[in-house]
Amino acid sequence: MGGLRQFIFRIGSVFRRHRHEAELSEEIRFHLESQTEANLAAGMAPEEARLAALRTFGGVDQIKEQYRDERRPRWLEDCWRDLSHSARGLCREKTFTVTFLMVFAVCMGANVAIFTVVDEILIRPLPFPDPGQLVRVYNSYPKIGTEGGVSTAHYLERRQQMAAFSDAAAWKDSSRIITGSGGAESVSGLAVTPSFFHVLATHAAIGRTFEDRDSVDEKNPVVVLSNELWRDRYNSDPSAVGRTVSLNGYPTTIIGVMPAGFFYLSRHPAVWMPIFFPSDPRLAGKRHANRFEMIARLRPGVSLAQAQDELDALNKRTLVDDPEAKVMLDAGFHSVIRGLHPEFVSEIRPVLLLLQAGACMLLLIGAVNLANLFLVRSSGRAKEFGVRRALGAGSFRLGRTLVMEALLVSVAGGALGIVLGIAALRLALPLLARQLPLHVVPVIDGTVCAAAFGAACLVGLGLGLHGVWSTLRTPLPDALASESRTGTSNKAVQRYRRVLIVAQVALAFVLVASSGLLGMSLARLASVDPGFRKDNVLTGWVALAGGQGRRYGETGQRLAFSEQLMEALRSTAGIGPVGMGTGMPFGGGVQRVPVAFESPHMGQGNAEQPHFVCGVAGDYFQAMGIPLKEGRFLSDEDVQGGRKLCVVDEDFARRYWPGGGAIGHRISPDSTHGYYTIIGVVGAVKYDDLTDDRSWGAVYYPYTEVNMYWFVFAMRTSLAPEMTGGAFRAAVARIDPDVPVLDLTTMSTLVEESLLGRRAAVVLAAAFAFVSLLIAEIGIYGVLAFQVSQSRREIGVRMALGAEPVQILRHFVGLGIRLTATGLALGLAGAWIAGRSMAGLLFGTGPLDPPVLGGTGLVLGIVAVLACLLPSCSASRVPPAEALRSS
Repeated sequence: MGGLRQFIFRIGSVFRRHRHEAELSEEIRFHLESQTEANLAAGMAPEEARLAALRTFGGVDQIKEQYRDERRPRWLEDCWRDLSHSARGLCREKTFTVTFLMVFAVCMGANVAIFTVVDEILIRPLPFPDPGQLVRVYNSYPKIGTEGGVSTAHYLERRQQMAAFSDAAAWKDSSRIITGSGGAESVSGLAVTPSFFHVLATHAAIGRTFEDRDSVDEKNPVVVLSNELWRDRYNSDPSAVGRTVSLNGYPTTIIGVMPAGFFYLSRHPAVWMPIFFPSDPRLAGKRHANRFEMIARLRPGVSLAQAQDELDALNKRTLVDDPEAKVMLDAGFHSVIRGLHPEFVSEIRPVLLLLQAGACMLLLIGAVNLANLFLVRSSGRAKEFGVRRALGAGSFRLGRTLVMEALLVSVAGGALGIVLGIAALRLALPLLARQLPLHVVPVIDGTVCAAAFGAACLVGLGLGLHGVWSTLRTPLPDALASESRTGTSNKAVQRYRRVLIVAQVALAFVLVASSGLLGMSLARLASVDPGFRKDNVLTGWVALAGGQGRRYGETGQRLAFSEQLMEALRSTAGIGPVGMGTGMPFGGGVQRVPVAFESPHMGQGNAEQPHFVCGVAGDYFQAMGIPLKEGRFLSDEDVQGGRKLCVVDEDFARRYWPGGGAIGHRISPDSTHGYYTIIGVVGAVKYDDLTDDRSWGAVYYPYTEVNMYWFVFAMRTSLAPEMTGGAFRAAVARIDPDVPVLDLTTMSTLVEESLLGRRAAVVLAAAFAFVSLLIAEIGIYGVLAFQVSQSRREIGVRMALGAEPVQILRHFVGLGIRLTATGLALGLAGAWIAGRSMAGLLFGTGPLDPPVLGGTGLVLGIVAVLACLLPSCSASRVPPAEALRSS
């Protein structure tokens, strides 16, 4: 029999034990009967014939044992027997088993839930072929705090001249209004180069993707649909390919449909359009007008470092002919190549790693608590193991029993933890959903379950070895005398249990303090003034189709629509000032671009500094509650008359006119469009991040000068903003029912949503901290309660000699407080280290925030005192006679 077949045969025999035993007995009986019949035939008496057959065959029991050794792996059978014995023992000790399973399952469930998200987002590769070759390429200007994107010229140069890239592509967001069958609908879109799908190694499910000729002929535009839009709008009709659809009023031919479930990173575009480049990219604007995002695929064998060196060399060559070279180098211009996946998850990585660290810390606290629980249980079983050792049981056999027992209960706790992890994930996803990239829904799959069982086995193995060390290291005479009347348990064991409690308190302090720092950071962040009054402001976007021949193809037509809508809203009860803009704080649409100055002395250092730029109309500033600092606001007459006027914020004015006098100066977003006279200075506004304390500066032009098809209305209401949403939709429908209303929400909601990631981290960290406090309380209570039970004779003797109950109470409460104080001192150092490691997530606080650390110490102190009181009170009420008899 081959080695593998023999191994399989031996393993299988363990699970067919009764069958093999029956076959063995039948075979022995057959041999004995055959030999007995032969002896009878030789003339022996029946009884003599049977005895002779037995002597000839040999010892039956010895034969059976030899046969079993040959057919079954004894070690596996012994393990199986130990598992069965452990299972029966754990079923008898229900209190220990239930406590262990509850603590371990809660700690493991938290890790399962968080690790599922970490695995889905940070560990698994992007859903494209050979994702490790995909990179992002972008420009960075660190001295002015700007990075991201590439210009047309940079993209074309890098795609054509970099040998490290097998291909490269550019893309940008480009939403559209689709009309035709099915009515008007606003859909998300991406404008991409024809090479985009080739870089991602993806093909259309029906039809084709873009070719080079599609990005040249603007008179015959084409579009590729997502599978979802094709299914919803065209009922999955293959003949939709080749039809014409209206996008922003332009007749556009459908040339393909993408596979189901295809998306790009966090974007799920419904339509894909080609990017049109001018014949001379240098005529497309400045070389540093970074309007596009760039991705590339590295050639096989090319590293990121090699590609970066080649890109740096290319930049050095092209800067020679760049008229803005000096200004850009002063801004710190350089280009960066990073892996697409690491770059994409870079924002959420710190939060997820923080949560995973918190979950691991919780598991560590639980493991320390369970180690203490095992130690208490081992002390109660010392005599049992002493007797077994005295009867000849080897240390290996007893150690194997302890390890098997720990593994069994840990694996059971891990299985229960997976169930709790599923429930926890469902609770956590609403908190994390808006912050998760890829818009995926993490699911607990085989990988996560395998990781959970692996972790459970490691913890079980550690607890088992810990049990072996604490149980079998006791000398046999001491073990046999462990239940004698000599007094309390071993002093070394007591000290070790106290060390575990100190460690548990210290770890809990770190977790609670970290949660407190995050909570304090969130509270201080929520109190930051965004620069506008967010209460009672309703916002909603509208999108106008502006193709040639369409109703809103001209700027005047779009202005007429906006004026008509603002007038309708102003006459609505409950609505006060109404304004519109091309963008909104925390609502998107506001871009940062450099500003040109008419005054020659203002030219130095201006070209590289980007500022927020927004087109406004109506009572935009009054509706948003942005205060006027100097001069006046833009009026309806300014917008309607096409006057070259603008308003800047105080950060912009302070940067270029620190002594005042900004009003009257002339600036332009692009000197080719003329200059605008500054007529007012308003308060600075935070546009997308409350933590951003950089003075970007903002410029507000008349809406007609920005010339966009998408704009947002803001209206201040005297009622709850949500109650006026219906009136806003109705007003738009009365003017044009084909104009869609998008993202109708309040400014308060927009600001709150910007804090969702931080709030999710605080909520989950607080949950971990609460569980750690509960576990710490259980640990302190358990140790003191066990010490009281072990010290009953000593307590009885002391009380018989005249000790007062209050002295006994003070002794045990003092012991708990001393252990807690030691743990707090060690935890303070750990909290400082933890605070420094998550400094990037803190706002307005440091790693040693006195209110947070003081509050953490107070909470843990209260928890410790509460945990001490019950066993201490129990000890102080021990009757001396009962204590002496119970010993």
